[in-house]
Amino acid sequence: MDLDKLRIFYYAAKAKSFTNCDLNLSPSAVSRHISDLEHRLKAPLFYRQVRGLSLTEQGEVLFESAHKVFAELDAARSLLNEVGVEPQGVLRVAIPSGWTSTVLIQYIAEFLKRYPKIRLHMTPIERLNDFNVTEVDAAIIPFTPDRPTWIQRHLMQFQLKLFASPNYLENHGTPETIEDLTSHKMISHITNGSSLSDLKWHLSLGTKDDKEREPYLVVCSPYHAAEQGLGIVTLAQENLLLRSGKLVEVLPNLNGPTIDAYYVYPEHLKESKKVRLLGDYIVDFIRITKNLSNLPKVA
Repeated sequence: MDLDKLRIFYYAAKAKSFTNCDLNLSPSAVSRHISDLEHRLKAPLFYRQVRGLSLTEQGEVLFESAHKVFAELDAARSLLNEVGVEPQGVLRVAIPSGWTSTVLIQYIAEFLKRYPKIRLHMTPIERLNDFNVTEVDAAIIPFTPDRPTWIQRHLMQFQLKLFASPNYLENHGTPETIEDLTSHKMISHITNGSSLSDLKWHLSLGTKDDKEREPYLVVCSPYHAAEQGLGIVTLAQENLLLRSGKLVEVLPNLNGPTIDAYYVYPEHLKESKKVRLLGDYIVDFIRITKNLSNLPKVA
């Protein structure tokens, strides 16, 4: 197969257009190359519509294959550039939007100081099961991805517990039993998809038939809402922000579910120095800072 024509098809398919596909070719030239490719393959690749293009079933199959080809070529080019030189270039990492204040700032700052020529592009994931694998080199996620070709590196297990600010507890009282929680304001994470449903475990505590109560506030970064005295929140006890002492543990003998975090990346990047260094750094950082000490508790 003509690699140039495959490249033209790939970019046209990504753009769903013969006009705005980042190729230094006129729309008519792109159309001619696509038509020639369809003729050689004896299969239609696009539905040509007034409002744009859409892939046929055969086009979908070719697009998936083309993506693998060009992803591996890009990876090979990147690896060649890394040989014998200081790690450098863009490293694109997907991460849940609610983790940016803890993982991005707390975990990654020293990494960027250590490797100043790496430019880290963090892509917030709004829907955890739906991040675009074609636009990232790696991801830090709290579930095992349904992508068998991705390498999965377990980072750590988080233990969920309840926290609140001293100011909130002073104003609303300190719960002594699970049943006491029914009279308190609960802050919840935004959870799109079942992969993080455990983050809402506290909403059913103390209710009849474990029925989930309506949260007082739903936000991406509930730590900061709890810090402002707005309610009780569930957080991982390993959350580095808790070291500030601005939140204290509520019902300390009560443990919630556990959540596993993974560092994942596509197999064709397994030799990438940048990808490997970030994974190694996070694993070492977690090992060193794993145990929280002197965390205030409410008896």
